[in-house]
Amino acid sequence: MCIRDRAQTTPVIPPPQQEFEIQKIPKKRKTPIEFSYEIHGLSSDKITEMIEQELAMDKADTLLITTKERKNALESYIYEMRAKIGGEYAEYTDPKTAQTFLSLLEKVESWLFSEGQNQAKEAFETKLSELQKVGDPIQRRYKAFLEVIDHDILPVSYTHLRAHETSLHLVCRLLLEKK
Repeated sequence: MCIRDRAQTTPVIPPPQQEFEIQKIPKKRKTPIEFSYEIHGLSSDKITEMIEQELAMDKADTLLITTKERKNALESYIYEMRAKIGGEYAEYTDPKTAQTFLSLLEKVESWLFSEGQNQAKEAFETKLSELQKVGDPIQRRYKAFLEVIDHDILPVSYTHLRAHETSLHLVCRLLLEKK
């Protein structure tokens, strides 16, 4: 038999099928990159300077706020006292003092809305204390009277007190009079 005959008689075996999948793996390249860096920030001197500037601005804001509060307190006091002098405080002040106080309130109010617009905090405090020197005693008299009414305490004379004096009160009074 010849080779040819054998090839015809031998069954042809098909090539085996692949049982795996072919994947393409991407190629990786490593390239060294040179770089440098700098820290961009403020120096400690610049930071200190900026902190001082911020504190100065905060102090200026605080001064502005307190100045406006003092101005508002002065204006409120003027309006409140003007209303009360003619009303509930009228019995607790003499008419001449009331008239003088009202004219002082008018004078300070006109100052407040003209020259006082851009004044310092101390100017408002000074004007308020001037007004309070006259107005506070009137308020104290009014409040003292209210306390008397609230506690049902009516002022009594010295002779009335002596008439109702007990032996214990007498001893205390005599001891106090000796001093």
